[in-house]
Amino acid sequence: MNKNLKVNLHVCEHCNYHCEHCFAKFGCKETLPIENWEMIIENVMQSGRVREINIAGGEPLLHPQMMDIVDAVRSYDIPVSLVTNGSLMTKNWIMQNAKKFKTIGFSVDALTPELQRSIGRCTGSGAVISAEEFGEKIILLREVNPEIKIKINTVVSQINKLDNLANYIQAWNVDRWKLLKMQIFDDGKHCNEGIAINDQEYDAYVNNALSALGIDFHPEKVLYQAGNMEIVAERQLRGGYLMIGANGFLLDDTKNSSYTKISDCQKESFHEGLKRLTFYEEVYASRY
Repeated sequence: MNKNLKVNLHVCEHCNYHCEHCFAKFGCKETLPIENWEMIIENVMQSGRVREINIAGGEPLLHPQMMDIVDAVRSYDIPVSLVTNGSLMTKNWIMQNAKKFKTIGFSVDALTPELQRSIGRCTGSGAVISAEEFGEKIILLREVNPEIKIKINTVVSQINKLDNLANYIQAWNVDRWKLLKMQIFDDGKHCNEGIAINDQEYDAYVNNALSALGIDFHPEKVLYQAGNMEIVAERQLRGGYLMIGANGFLLDDTKNSSYTKISDCQKESFHEGLKRLTFYEEVYASRY
């Protein structure tokens, strides 16, 4: 197995949005405290295979000790990245914390208020983030940390399959744009199958996005380049990510339509857990 891996720590399941496509469901109502995450991070790093850790959720900024978790990762002198919906990222937060991250990723599936609310990418009161607000956050992040990389993650479903964010993405001058085909998730409590798209619909979305940037689409290709921006078209997600859920378990997403717990990273060696994990290295490598 590759010895330069990125591990995604889903530090909480809680979120202030309610996206229809969401597959970050771990059956964990409580958040693990910093002491537990320090134990998990130490376990991960002892494997000798990890080069970077990404903090995700739910909405990770809802974890009351998230920055303590970030500091725990940084103590191993490796890069740390973050994926967030951006709604809780205030100017004060950016001023205090931007320098601690290699990459900040924003989940942006649409930018018109109507589409965002249809997706559920909004608060309970219907509040959304505008394109202008995202742009302001990105500008400030770069002012505070000129070395920071900005990534946008876009999940493509039936709701937004005819939308095109390319002009906004280009205007923001992001470093990486990931176009993710919605993964069907069904754990018996949450099911997003009703808004799933097929490969042809996904390819049409990617083709439209790339065409707006002057790039030819090739269905077999994953990684594209538009000036200084990388574009990653991920049709296949299963088995291509290393995930530790909010309950501290290493998770396998290839066995069924939800997650299979492989090992408790608070009790068992992460190195040993990897041996039992279905992990497609070619899928992982294709996006880099």
